[in-house]
Amino acid sequence: MDASRRGQEFELDTVFNWDGVFGTRKTTRSLWNQRARYLESSEYPAHVSVGGELGDELWSTPLFQALKASVERYGDDADNVFREFDAIVLEGMYGIGRGVKMHDLAESTVFAANTLFPNKDYAQFLTDSFNKHNLLKAPLRVRYDARYIAQGQDVGVSLSQTGREASIKGQWQLNNASVFDFDEMLSDSTSMKVALPGDLTCSTQFDSSISLDYQFAEGLKTHQWSEKVMLVNGTPELDIQPQSVNSALPEQGDRLFSQTLSDKSLTIDDSFAVYLNIEHDSLQDLQVTLVSPQGKSVVLLGHQSSNTNGFKGYFTAQYDEELQALVGQQSWGTWRLEVSDRVSGNSGVLKEWGVSHFAQYQCSADTTKESSGGGSGGSSSPWTLLGLFLLSMVRVIRSR
Repeated sequence: MDASRRGQEFELDTVFNWDGVFGTRKTTRSLWNQRARYLESSEYPAHVSVGGELGDELWSTPLFQALKASVERYGDDADNVFREFDAIVLEGMYGIGRGVKMHDLAESTVFAANTLFPNKDYAQFLTDSFNKHNLLKAPLRVRYDARYIAQGQDVGVSLSQTGREASIKGQWQLNNASVFDFDEMLSDSTSMKVALPGDLTCSTQFDSSISLDYQFAEGLKTHQWSEKVMLVNGTPELDIQPQSVNSALPEQGDRLFSQTLSDKSLTIDDSFAVYLNIEHDSLQDLQVTLVSPQGKSVVLLGHQSSNTNGFKGYFTAQYDEELQALVGQQSWGTWRLEVSDRVSGNSGVLKEWGVSHFAQYQCSADTTKESSGGGSGGSSSPWTLLGLFLLSMVRVIRSR
């Protein structure tokens, strides 16, 4: 903002430029805090920062951004949009009792939007906004052993309930083919592994989807739930092996790690990857940020919930949105990995990490020939098979 016009220009995403005498910081109160993430185990008193961000902004940001999207969609009658959105917020709070958590209020607000205005997109706008901040708690949680499936590795998945046991019935599909049927009472979690489909092309994505009917108790309504993710057949064969660090990650602290790439001829494209191996008692406490030599920051893990104690896997510029903002930059220079923990009570270890280019993927031997650009799994050529067949015939004749 032009300093000479301060106070004369309307800042749409700003409530006011200070947080009041009650706050832990006296800076701008924003309605555009896209860093804030909800931590279910934490408490959120007014005017207090939790996980490094102001709790007031964690709630007001998704509400206001959903309102903006609503005005943009139905702006021909903006006054009516404001009245309808006010009604949704008030109805969402109605009847909420003592001890309610922020995710309960978010769910109630979306329910109110669907109930009051089923023919408008208020509920979808709220859902999209709340999800950006982890404010909507799904009834079930799916976690895969790995997104990039290594050679000889099965596809492993864990399904858990997030607060209430439920009876579930449905199926798991890989590459549009059913591989596992669910029909059980999910009191805690369940895990399963299946073989990788044999008709996949090396280095390409394939879909994994779980679709379920669930019921919390007999006599209650049955609901539908589904989740679909894209997995990758193979793991990048990195030109530079990850660094073995084994460095402690203290609670409520920051750690900085670095690695330097020296090849000045390379730029970040589909052949660029990051490997990360973290052990931590509560992965949700962490924000892991990668900073390029040019100073561009991307968040690899942003308070990500997990059924396991940590994260071990790859990110590639080809298949992971986290690295898309870096494409086109030169990769040589010093890279930084910043691990930030703003929550007390848990600690961990950074086991390995690294950035590197790669030429191909390592894939299972029974997958089909790789697409152009990489892959180590493949099928034998027809001439090789013909040669083996003739050799076997010669051996049969000689044995006679």
